[in-house]
Amino acid sequence: MKRFTPYNLLALIILVTVAIVLQECIHPIYFGQAKPQFLTAIVIYYAWTFPKKVSLSVTFACGLIYYGLGSLPWGVSILLMMGVWLFCVRFGKDQLPDTWVACIVLGIVVAPILTWLEYATLRMAKTVPELRWWFLLSRTTWSILLAGPVCAAVALSARMMNRWAKEGYDATRETSRYLG
Repeated sequence: MKRFTPYNLLALIILVTVAIVLQECIHPIYFGQAKPQFLTAIVIYYAWTFPKKVSLSVTFACGLIYYGLGSLPWGVSILLMMGVWLFCVRFGKDQLPDTWVACIVLGIVVAPILTWLEYATLRMAKTVPELRWWFLLSRTTWSILLAGPVCAAVALSARMMNRWAKEGYDATRETSRYLG
């Protein structure tokens, strides 16, 4: 568990800004219309690494941003992000070690649940028509396949940015640390 410092805040602001840009600029995959969920990966990483107060604040902010970017009814995106946070805090920290691989595992577990809850919410609000089973299966599969690389990228980026903000960037040290 880390302490949250002004350096971590700077890294968080940069990470969320890049996540917003990537989440909006990357087009959905044609078959299944799945998009990488960068904000969900940030929620998973911060729920995993920082104290509850900090990670809950990050989760609420990401939920508001997710609402602004998506088509979910008001409040639902915040509730979904809070559900992801609660799942990570309750089950993830007890079951998995503190590594970036654990963030990937949690992302892969959360992705299909989030996909189905989003569809159920939009269906209940009568925003989307009833979809074929193969479309939902395709979207779920793509969301699982995208969750691993996205969570890995977010976890590694956040760790490196937090360390660089605190210690300063040293190319030799970073190369030897990550490449062996």
